[in-house]
Amino acid sequence: HGRMRFGAHVNLQTGTGNQKEVLVAEGIETALSLAQAKPEASVIATLSVSNMKNIKLPERAEILTICADNDKGKEHALQ
Repeated sequence: HGRMRFGAHVNLQTGTGNQKEVLVAEGIETALSLAQAKPEASVIATLSVSNMKNIKLPERAEILTICADNDKGKEHALQ
């Protein structure tokens, strides 16, 4: 494993809706579960808690939900 580029993320799903709702998860597993549960939403996996503040949201985003893991480092991501 090497270091990821600063700000790396994966846009897993653009959603079947109008891209107004965006779900952001740290891990790929959580993001995949969200994509299955909410096919109408855009889903982004940040791959690291430190990448949460660097993602680019879709222009039409109106509703942002951070689906945070319950582990250490969460405080850093929310700053």
